[in-house]
Amino acid sequence: MGLDYNYIANQIVLMFTAGRPTTEGIDVREVEALVRQAAASVGRQEYFENYKAENQSTVNGQWLVTYQLPLIQTPDFTGYKYVALSENYLPLPKNRGVVRVTIADADYKGKKQLAFISFENYENIRGGSTIKWAGKYFYSVAAKKVYILPACQELVKFQYINVTQAVANDATLTEAQALLIINQVMPLMIQRFGRKADMVTDANPNIA
Repeated sequence: MGLDYNYIANQIVLMFTAGRPTTEGIDVREVEALVRQAAASVGRQEYFENYKAENQSTVNGQWLVTYQLPLIQTPDFTGYKYVALSENYLPLPKNRGVVRVTIADADYKGKKQLAFISFENYENIRGGSTIKWAGKYFYSVAAKKVYILPACQELVKFQYINVTQAVANDATLTEAQALLIINQVMPLMIQRFGRKADMVTDANPNIA
């Protein structure tokens, strides 16, 4: 059996209810939502531990997923387009949760890999010779969105981008990570549903 979120959630319910989930009225879907939140927390924790131990600022490859996404016109920034990041995106410091952005349109002939630039720096040097030399388009990250920023005033001439991002996902969960998730979720179960079932007490009618 794979260590997917649903499997972990069911194991938590079994442990919490001492093997009798139907007697507690617990919705596994609610527990699975807690598992997803805990998985994101574990991913962030691993990032910070790696950074502290090895000064490693890159994301563990097992958390990385690449999505091809259609660009959307947004009224937030006139003339800009964006894609929304995954619901389970890991918001790491300095936007390191987004690792790579490339233009996905097969018929696009220009440079496909885009460089990151902060909105602040972009507004300061937009249209200048430095940004023109560095590339035709850039990307920035804000509010769980990736924005495409043209070096000049021209329109964005492609429709899709590939975004490699750090995502809490169950495709490559290890047993150690599953245990960390369980350890985070169990206290939340007690807060949400009350004390854990006591098999000894419940099995013995003479014990109050």
